[in-house]
Amino acid sequence: MPFQNMTSDSAFNYWQVSIQANLISYLSNTSELRVRQQDNINTLLQTNGTNELASISPSTAGTVSKRLEADFFINGNIQKAGSRIRISAQLIDTKTIEVLKSFEVNGPYNDSIIITISDSLRKKVTDFLLISKLIKENLEVQHLAASTNSPEALKNYVYGYNANKKWDFPTAREFYLKALEIDSNYLDPMMMLFDCDQAMGLMEQSLQLLLQMHRKRDQWPPVQQLWADWSYATSFESPDEQIKYLRQLQQIDDKRVDLPLIIGGDYNMKKEYNKAIPELEMGLELWQKTGWREYFKGNSAVYVLLGEAYHNTGQYEKEKKLYKIAEPDCPNDLPLILRQTSLSIAEKDSNSTNQYIEKFKSVCKANSSSPEWAVQDGLGDIYNLAGMKEKADSYYRKALTLTQNPRYMKGIATYYIENNRNLNDVQELMDKAMKLAANKVDYYDYLDIKGWGLYKQGKNKEALEILQKCWDEAPFKVYSIKSQYEEVKKVVASLK
Repeated sequence: MPFQNMTSDSAFNYWQVSIQANLISYLSNTSELRVRQQDNINTLLQTNGTNELASISPSTAGTVSKRLEADFFINGNIQKAGSRIRISAQLIDTKTIEVLKSFEVNGPYNDSIIITISDSLRKKVTDFLLISKLIKENLEVQHLAASTNSPEALKNYVYGYNANKKWDFPTAREFYLKALEIDSNYLDPMMMLFDCDQAMGLMEQSLQLLLQMHRKRDQWPPVQQLWADWSYATSFESPDEQIKYLRQLQQIDDKRVDLPLIIGGDYNMKKEYNKAIPELEMGLELWQKTGWREYFKGNSAVYVLLGEAYHNTGQYEKEKKLYKIAEPDCPNDLPLILRQTSLSIAEKDSNSTNQYIEKFKSVCKANSSSPEWAVQDGLGDIYNLAGMKEKADSYYRKALTLTQNPRYMKGIATYYIENNRNLNDVQELMDKAMKLAANKVDYYDYLDIKGWGLYKQGKNKEALEILQKCWDEAPFKVYSIKSQYEEVKKVVASLK
């Protein structure tokens, strides 16, 4: 709409339609937006009986916008505030006449400065409209904290998120870095970049990023501060602290789909399955009510997490029913097939077990990214989940003969420790992994597992020496090293 001159200075009358024209011209050159033209707007205003620009009311502007089939319109004015000029504008919903966003720019009281001021206003309005359009069109941005004023940064974040969803971490990482080049204080790509770096084994970069986020936290709004606190806690604080931050976020927005899923997953890791179930059931309900189920079709995470909790509380019927719901969404999803197979073993359904195992092998064979050691590992997981540890051990040992992946060696060593099995093998595995470590973070992570394995064998003093070395020399004081070091130190002190 034409901007209204509220200054009582006729020198500014020219700018009423000039600012309007400036906005229309600029917005029209933005391909993502459709903008009605000045002649059509002003002709309809005159047809509607509005000849004086200062008398344009929101209802009149709304009537004209409806006739032009515009979803939104911009109303604005020029005011004098002491020795300064102020241009104000409001973005208004045509249907409801609700103000969606207000904008304001100021400058010296001089009509020659109007161009500069109107350019600033134009940029604010354009950026807001483009960001709003991106948010409307991309579900992941609606549910996450879109904390940037740059449409280009947000666009790169969306590209990265979509690549991340397909497990294409290098591409996702590239887009997240581009988003941060544009807006270095944009929290969301920082959080997702951390996940990418972890998945790609770039451990030092990922932990440096967490520390950087932690240092920046005070400059963000409260919600973003809590997300930064939670991200930091995933590596440097206890699981209880992580859940505390998530609960605070849940109090702010109890309809966020991801929060109950993360909380439930944390309870699963703590083996507190009865606490996990209500969270994960709530997450599944939100998942199905919103567009997230369709958006993440093919990803079984929400089903597998809840299935794990049902399985470990003996609720096999609920688990089976859940997987039936999941199958159409995730027909060839390996984690889902593993869970279905272990359930059939627990129910002593040998026919189903054989069918699922053949399906698992067939999907692995069709998947070029599944090497033979991963197939053997998956078979080990099936029997581990079913509680058949001896059989699981045999597959894990075979997998170890087929790979030199140190992170996999750590996974098997952790399995041995958690299940109090083959503890003599832990030291050998971790010595080998340390020789293959890609960075210092991994090296001290493997050394920490070696020390923890000695502790589980009752070799407390040897364990403390190693864990002390980890604590003193590791480049990052992560919670896993700290907690295990402090536990063993306490036990050794009590024996003196």
